[in-house]
Amino acid sequence: MTAANRMLHSCVSTLALLLAAHASAATDEFESQVQQLTTFMLEVLPIGEIFDTTAATDAKWPLGERAAEAGPAEFACLRAEMVSANVRQYTLPKVREYAEADRNRLAGDLQLLNTGAGKVFREYFLRLHEDTIANRVPRAMAEVMRGLPESQLRAAAALALDPKYAALRDLIGMGDMSKPGLTPAQETITRLMLQGMRKCNIAAAIQADFEPPPTATELTFEARCANPIEIPKDAKLKPPHSSPDHPLEQPEYPPWSRRIGEEGETVIDVYVTEQGLVESARVRKSSGFPVLDTAAIYAAGAWQLVPGQVDGKVTCMWGTFATDFKLTN
Repeated sequence: MTAANRMLHSCVSTLALLLAAHASAATDEFESQVQQLTTFMLEVLPIGEIFDTTAATDAKWPLGERAAEAGPAEFACLRAEMVSANVRQYTLPKVREYAEADRNRLAGDLQLLNTGAGKVFREYFLRLHEDTIANRVPRAMAEVMRGLPESQLRAAAALALDPKYAALRDLIGMGDMSKPGLTPAQETITRLMLQGMRKCNIAAAIQADFEPPPTATELTFEARCANPIEIPKDAKLKPPHSSPDHPLEQPEYPPWSRRIGEEGETVIDVYVTEQGLVESARVRKSSGFPVLDTAAIYAAGAWQLVPGQVDGKVTCMWGTFATDFKLTN
């Protein structure tokens, strides 16, 4: 090998080492950012902390009254699974996948969260959890934010509402913060719960009680309209309505929704036959929770209504009704 070749080989080797070192440093920086973002996530939405504090004060948690139906070993296994360390272990791969999808957004996300925005929501969600457990009306976000520095308030508002951070909100599990009452991180909590149940061989009948029920936005029942007519534009209409003789049967509050604190008003349209029976029902305005909406349209199938009229003649017609789900009821 000539001197020139040796020099070239040495230069190439040095360059390769420098590139490898740079790549290693970049990898280390990326991993550090992933770990930081995971820590911030668990600050914003302190699921693990809620798990740990609830377990310390409630011997039946997380199965409640169903705890007696689980074997002692299986129940102890589940409680050991539902701890903060496992929440982080579950969260980390999701954060890494999010970061890999767009590394350029990491610095901005971390800068926002480093302002203390996460602490605002941590306090809010801890209070929301306390109110839900105590069956109290949730305290307003404004109560938590009162007296905070303007910079922290701006950061909290950006995290909650700025479209730029929509993907970050989805990752954290905050939901759409522009819609009051949405329960945060339902998917994360549910998946951790069911994952632990399966791992610990909790009975299928108990698991089913904690599975989110199937949902629908429209249902058709057995009743049928005998003579549907096309309603003239200038006709005098009297829409279907309830009567004192047949008050509307309110839907049973879904146990799943009550357990995780869902409440709201569902407005539904129902197609009423000449006999006052409901042929079909569909969601007109959602409560924000599909399980509550489904309970509302299912309940409509049992209603006996006063049928609608067109120019004084009884006929099939759509009517609109509202159902209010309140945890305090």
